[in-house]
Amino acid sequence: MVKSFIEIILPLIFLTMQLVVILTKIPSTNKPANKKDADYKGDASIFWLVITLFLNLSIFNIWPIAKEPGIIIFLEITGSLLVITGVATHYFSFKTLGGNWAGLLYYQIKEDQRLVTSGPYKFVRHPAYFGLILTFIGYLFLLNSYLWLAISIALTALLIHQATKEENLLITRFPQKYRKYIRTTRRIFPGIY
Repeated sequence: MVKSFIEIILPLIFLTMQLVVILTKIPSTNKPANKKDADYKGDASIFWLVITLFLNLSIFNIWPIAKEPGIIIFLEITGSLLVITGVATHYFSFKTLGGNWAGLLYYQIKEDQRLVTSGPYKFVRHPAYFGLILTFIGYLFLLNSYLWLAISIALTALLIHQATKEENLLITRFPQKYRKYIRTTRRIFPGIY
């Protein structure tokens, strides 16, 4: 049963923002080098479609975590702020990367790729994933659902796996620079991990 209007509106806002990112292929300077790179847009669309499907499934709040009205209102307000912050962090991370973004589903390094350590990358090595995890936590608060808790844990594990694979590539491409960057910057959560 749908508990509030906000549980319908925020997933739609999230879907719209992600569709804008996918359709404009942020960053716009990232030109596909070959057919494999051009095919990424379709793969990313499927990835976001699956996440949005899970969001919409969890709206039905099958197993609510909190039941007190005061707590639910607090969670909805906090969750809304986390979702907005997470989506903004995700977006600005891609803008900062510019043409250095090689795609989410393909583990590759571009020939002219440089190591980006400015902007949000000054605080964590994977700020886009940090933004997604903030969004997952925000939706956990908003949707108040054990179902979404399970989905969030699974998606976060996938992002950590993705980050590990990407870091292995970056160590290969920038052996000294990236190792130094690892020593001075946390992986996903500022000051924690």
